Amino acid sequence: MKIVRRIGWLFLIVITAGAVAVWLYVRSTGPDYTGKLEIEGLDSTVTVYFDDYGIPHVYASRERDACFALGFLHAQERLFQMEMMRRVGAGRLAEVFGPELTGTDVFFRSLGLGAYAREAADEFRNAREEPWWDLASSYVHGINAFIARGKKPVEFTLAGIPLEPFGTEDIFLVAGYMAFTFQESFKTDPVLTAILDRHGSEYLEPFLDSGADIPSPDSVHEIAGGELAVAVSQALEPLPTGPLLGSNAWVVAPERSATGAVLFCNDTHIGYAQPSPWFEAHLETPRHVIYGNFLAGFPFPLVGHTRAYTWGLTILENDDLDFYREKFKPGDSSKYKSGDQWLSFDVRNETIKVKGGRDTVITIRETRRGPLVNDALSTFLSGISDPVSLSWSFISRPATALEATYGLSHARDMEHFRQACAKIEAPGLNVLYGDTAGHIGWWAGGRLLRRPPHVNPKLILDGAGGNDEPSGYFPFDENPSAVNPADGILFSANHLPPPYNTTDFPGYYAPPERAARLQALLRGKRLLTVEDMRRIQADVVNEGYRELARLFAHVIRAGVPDADATILQMLENWDGTHGTGHTGPVIFNKILAVTLGMAMTDELDSAAFAVFRTSHTMKGGMDALVRDETSPWWDRLDTDTVESRADIIRLAYERSVTELRKQLGPEPANWTWGRVHTVEYVHPVGKRKPMDRLFNVGPYAAPGGNETINKSGFALDDQGRYEATLGPAMRILVDMSDPDRAWSVLPTGQSGHFFSRHYDDQASMYLQCQQREMLMERERIMAEGRKLQLVPRQLRDDNR
Repeated sequence: MKIVRRIGWLFLIVITAGAVAVWLYVRSTGPDYTGKLEIEGLDSTVTVYFDDYGIPHVYASRERDACFALGFLHAQERLFQMEMMRRVGAGRLAEVFGPELTGTDVFFRSLGLGAYAREAADEFRNAREEPWWDLASSYVHGINAFIARGKKPVEFTLAGIPLEPFGTEDIFLVAGYMAFTFQESFKTDPVLTAILDRHGSEYLEPFLDSGADIPSPDSVHEIAGGELAVAVSQALEPLPTGPLLGSNAWVVAPERSATGAVLFCNDTHIGYAQPSPWFEAHLETPRHVIYGNFLAGFPFPLVGHTRAYTWGLTILENDDLDFYREKFKPGDSSKYKSGDQWLSFDVRNETIKVKGGRDTVITIRETRRGPLVNDALSTFLSGISDPVSLSWSFISRPATALEATYGLSHARDMEHFRQACAKIEAPGLNVLYGDTAGHIGWWAGGRLLRRPPHVNPKLILDGAGGNDEPSGYFPFDENPSAVNPADGILFSANHLPPPYNTTDFPGYYAPPERAARLQALLRGKRLLTVEDMRRIQADVVNEGYRELARLFAHVIRAGVPDADATILQMLENWDGTHGTGHTGPVIFNKILAVTLGMAMTDELDSAAFAVFRTSHTMKGGMDALVRDETSPWWDRLDTDTVESRADIIRLAYERSVTELRKQLGPEPANWTWGRVHTVEYVHPVGKRKPMDRLFNVGPYAAPGGNETINKSGFALDDQGRYEATLGPAMRILVDMSDPDRAWSVLPTGQSGHFFSRHYDDQASMYLQCQQREMLMERERIMAEGRKLQLVPRQLRDDNR
């Protein structure tokens, strides 16, 4: 018996010792918030204070040292995120995650982001006289100084990822991947072309801009457009980082502000992931002070404020990527037709290293416009008879991201800020600005394509004829903009405001509900307070959905004599609010999803419909489709009868109620939004069990919905669960009467280390639309913060 007891104690001691060893190891990989670190590469000592939420406040005598420290701090908190971003852009995921990522690597290799980044890095090396060169180089040196310490994050150990130095090429890979995530073309153009091919132009009417030119179906060859969109979706499914899909920003002039100074708000809508894409940092030197939001692996903030001005951005949603149907030369597939010529494809071979498998050699063919999609999606797609190429402004224009973002964060006044906006090439951005002088402005940054009048860029174009290509770009001075408007308010919700039109500036602009609600709230009061700004940021009302809900109730009352009176009353009385305790959004979104699925999945297969329903084009066309009783979409092609809108809505109602009762119980009063609309912030490692319990944050009941100001976007499927996939990646509020005390919140936390208390210490605050201060008051920061010193190693040697 004693032996058994001793064995039991020994077993317990071994288990405990193992647990302690693991705990000590994980702790050792975490960030340093206090102490003194001797660092190779610094010119002088940098002092960092971390506030209560882990935000670093960096004090340096020179800006290059501040940027070096930023790179070091960014790496110690987010190195795995930075590693994933550069590997995605370079097409190097399979070498650490195995064969299942090979198709994704093929796709990104074919896009040409790697070649773009290498060329941009070569140009960077020739720009040594530019002020941003020194700062960006110092940032990279700071990242590598952290890597040189050999402190490997847990994720690297779990996945067997080697520590590799960063280079300036990686900065451009990060920029390239983020630019790619803005693209709506991949899930829109192929599907709309398939609809046109198979069913005719009348089916496109809800989804194309009024007055848009639509070619006749027989002038467009069959190219399996729906399958192409599905293949892109499959290629992107395993990505470890979320896309940037929208945003809100608004700025209020002093004459409309209760504080007498500019008020500014910004929340960028990015696919939810863990950690959040934004990394906050406050950098201060004798000559420059900035509080900014930085992307992983990028040295300058895309959003931020100084003590003189503030700025932010939303996605412009302009269309800068076109697909072209190409034509092989008969008997010679090495050539393609361009006007009256037969041109040879540019061909390159690339080798993809695959963990646990053989290296994969791929052949990429490019036209003078860009790569063949057939090659890019060869893992997921076969059987396209016609080759399809893509032309993307981002990879064909100069790499100006560093120059532009340096200018935005170092402007002397509004005119210099405008000049920095003019340096933005692609992707297109709405940039909003306000300063202590009382000026406010909005500029559409980016090179906007001039296309022939007959071209509809939401369809796959004719590459062989040579008549569908753009003639160039609008000059920046002709881009949409506004400065110091008479009503004192500027805002962007990814819409194209009047007087600008989609004929001149075609794009994938967001549905109108968010912009309309934002405009009503901002212009509904003469003097706006800071608290008004917070209420607007937290708003979860979609007034367009309210009207559609009443339409549904009207149609159901007329066509379903025994319809549940309680449910109809809930639909009729719902004001469009998507609060977690509301029942209206549960009933409405279920009926809407089932209605659209019944109407469209006979013309589109379910996979193509699943891709298309997440697009701005589909969301923007839903209202027009549901309101049009005569739309051909209502008649199902798989039945012998001719269905009407009333028939489809009646069937959708009956199915929805049956399924909701089965899912949520018999009482509609219990069908609350928080039960079906949840958010979980998924870490790449947490995509597999049991790692989700360690690395993921959530799930939580989430307020908001599609196209509410406080957006909490989800795929509108008919299963009755609406997991939030995107929303504000931060909520910023700046009152320029006191820029040292602005406000912000991140979805989870600042740190990328799951053992850090800053991994998820903002999650509850975020869901409740609360904010913390963005501090710039030095005395308070020093008094309350944890102090870390980064000391040049040569100073230690000199003092001996």
